[in-house]
Amino acid sequence: MGKELKFNLLKFKNYLRTPHLLHFFFGQIYQEKSPLFNLREGYAWAVATMVICTALTWLMLNYFDQASLILVYLLGVVVIAARYGKRPAILSSILSVLLFDFFFVPPRYSLVVTNPQDLITFSVMLVVALLISTIMEKIHQQAIIAGHRERRIKSIYAMNSELIAISSEDNVVHIAIKHISEVFEAKVVVLLPDETGHVVYPKEKESPQSVLICDLGIAQSVYEHGNTRGLDSSINPGDLIYLPLKAPSRIVGVVVLQPLNISRIAQAEKQELLANFTSQISLAIERIWIARESQIVQKKMETEHLRNSLLSAISHDLRTPLAAIVGASSILVKNGDSLNKISRQELELTIYEESLRMSGLANNLLDIARLQSGKVILNRQSKPFKEIVDDVLSELRAQMVGYPVSIKLASDLPLVKFDSVLIERVFANLLQNAVKYTPQGTPITISGIIESDELIVTVSDQGPGIPVGEEKRIFEKFFRGSNIGKQDGDGLGLTICHAIVDAHGGRIWADNLLSGGAAFHFSIPLADLTLTENSQLRTN
Repeated sequence: MGKELKFNLLKFKNYLRTPHLLHFFFGQIYQEKSPLFNLREGYAWAVATMVICTALTWLMLNYFDQASLILVYLLGVVVIAARYGKRPAILSSILSVLLFDFFFVPPRYSLVVTNPQDLITFSVMLVVALLISTIMEKIHQQAIIAGHRERRIKSIYAMNSELIAISSEDNVVHIAIKHISEVFEAKVVVLLPDETGHVVYPKEKESPQSVLICDLGIAQSVYEHGNTRGLDSSINPGDLIYLPLKAPSRIVGVVVLQPLNISRIAQAEKQELLANFTSQISLAIERIWIARESQIVQKKMETEHLRNSLLSAISHDLRTPLAAIVGASSILVKNGDSLNKISRQELELTIYEESLRMSGLANNLLDIARLQSGKVILNRQSKPFKEIVDDVLSELRAQMVGYPVSIKLASDLPLVKFDSVLIERVFANLLQNAVKYTPQGTPITISGIIESDELIVTVSDQGPGIPVGEEKRIFEKFFRGSNIGKQDGDGLGLTICHAIVDAHGGRIWADNLLSGGAAFHFSIPLADLTLTENSQLRTN
């Protein structure tokens, strides 16, 4: 038995050394690649695998029964089917039956079958091998489809992840050209409409992946009618393909492709992927357009609200002092000679005070209009804040009679760079606001400290304080607190303060003191700011 096994192994070894077999096996694997290279390689490996299975079966011949030996060949068929597909697996199935019959079924080394049961065995073996190869082929195809689907999802996700945070059409165009050119191996250009509704080339600098020349007439037709041009079975290298960018509510532009590799475009699956790309690009552009249109609508609404508020202020706040001036002046004109000195002085004082009130309201309205529509040049100069306090208190001396003022400025306050005229306006408005909403005799405290590279100024009083929930709203235009004091205000003073402080890069806020009363704070940065001298005042 040992001699026979040794003789058989020697014969098998000599068979493997046959020049014709080695030439066929290695020659098929290392031949120059061609469209049939994978198929030929599969056939070569099918033959080689069956040879290896025969060698293993030969070694197992004296230790296992025939059914176990058949499983070795079935395993080889599974490997070939999983790696190279159905056709090489069919070849390996047929070879497995022939080799098993030739080497292991009596009479050995012959394809003659003398036992009818062996025919049944061969038939079952062949059917099972073919079924295995068919099943593995389906699994292999499903794996290929899953791989394509995964690559499609990854490519779409990669583009969407960049489009999410984009806020301009130029960036969308750049991302679209980048991803479409990479995935489809094509030159690309995205044409968007201008103000007149005609598609034009992007303003940004052309990239190597861009289509340099295309027919804008065809592109305009695609944009207007939403049809596709050039994407059919007659695609040739260098041809241009025009695709509309269709968003849910409109067509937002046209993408033009010049494919370098036809296979990247001609397949139905690739065209579906291209449609997904154009859909995502369309959504991104429409999102930007909708956001811009919303801003325009919001601005119009705010302008309309401001106009209505101005009309309300003019009709209400100007009517009251104007009526007082007209009434007092008419009395002076008609009955001036019959009035005593005291009555005459009271009427004259009424005219004077109401005129000042009208003048202040008119100035505030003009300031708001100026802040809303134009740029205010900040005349920044280094100046001690103590001088601002002294100048404002001197200016408001008459209005602050009966209000004790306590000044608590830190002794080490440095020079601060700001527009002294505008900051005086902020400080004066805060003092006037304290006087307006607190009873006479209420002390007012002015303090200033340096904290976190900021000058923080506080104007506090011991009045009724700010109603809960109105701490932020009091800086809105035309908002008047629910605890109106001696006279109605126009609701613009604190808004102007907020705009001026914001232009200096600072903050302004208000809160209630634990001991009672309200405190208004504003800050001015000490460090040089990245604001230009033409900083624009911004309002709420």
